[in-house]
Amino acid sequence: MATVAQAHSEWHRRMTSEKLNQANRPFDDSQLQIGMRVYFYKPPSQQEVSSKGRKAKHLAHGHGPATVTAVPRRRRLKLRYERKTFNRDISLVIPAEDFNGLDVDSFDLVVIEAFSPPSLHVEGETPKEGELVIIKDSSTESWFLSEVLRVLPNLIEVRYLTTPTPALENYEQCSVQKRSERLSEICFRRTWHVRFGKHVGRATYKPPYPNNEDLQVWKGVINHSDLDSMLLLRSVCIDAEGKLDEASLRLAAQLPISHEKLDAIEDESEGSSPTANLFASSREILCSCVACSRLLSRDYTVARGMSTEQTTATSQSCND
Repeated sequence: MATVAQAHSEWHRRMTSEKLNQANRPFDDSQLQIGMRVYFYKPPSQQEVSSKGRKAKHLAHGHGPATVTAVPRRRRLKLRYERKTFNRDISLVIPAEDFNGLDVDSFDLVVIEAFSPPSLHVEGETPKEGELVIIKDSSTESWFLSEVLRVLPNLIEVRYLTTPTPALENYEQCSVQKRSERLSEICFRRTWHVRFGKHVGRATYKPPYPNNEDLQVWKGVINHSDLDSMLLLRSVCIDAEGKLDEASLRLAAQLPISHEKLDAIEDESEGSSPTANLFASSREILCSCVACSRLLSRDYTVARGMSTEQTTATSQSCND
């Protein structure tokens, strides 16, 4: 049950961060158009439960196709279905073109992929998306626990998990038992870094609010050519508290280098020195003209259409 609960939590996190709809497809509010056909979430009423003689959880919760009649505000839709009007958030609808491609009998939003047990990295193998791995940090000669976000043709993108618990002193001389005892005390957690304000460049483990640009998840990329030299352990498992399971702990304790600690803003105590600024990010405007600003904005599809209309109008005026 714990694995299922974690999988559901991870799916909801992915829906928010990657802007996915109920069909696990990328979908942005810029794609919304009046007249669009969609399927939407509508739980069965008590009357439907009584008339069909089945429990509510056994009846259909997705209905459609409905027609989008208005977009009152961002992410809010007004739908028309069977002569009735419904208001739904964008996260509760699926475009008809995405829904028609689903196998509703076997489709499961939350896919619990079975990974291999924890093991040492084998040269030439590539990790899978969603897999937890231990990666060597070349700058500090220590390791970080990371989650594989994307596997691309020439690199992989990872998200780092950190801990404020320090490693043992004289780690190389410590026994495997002492290393295991210290690792069993560690709780790994997702980490973000602050991009603006008085805490700029410092780490935090408090999740950001939606669309909060002040926080950026701490992630990085690894070239495929560097995988064999940086990957140490694969298929690492942690529990709901962020602690390594027994098999992962046993392997991690045998590594020749220790884990890297990272203090976040929340780890500071009164009178202690502030945590170091470890992250740097910059933002530079390439072009400030109206056309480029629209094309580089979030609503790319709408901006592209507007840019095309502007170009057409300009060419027509030139011809005139």
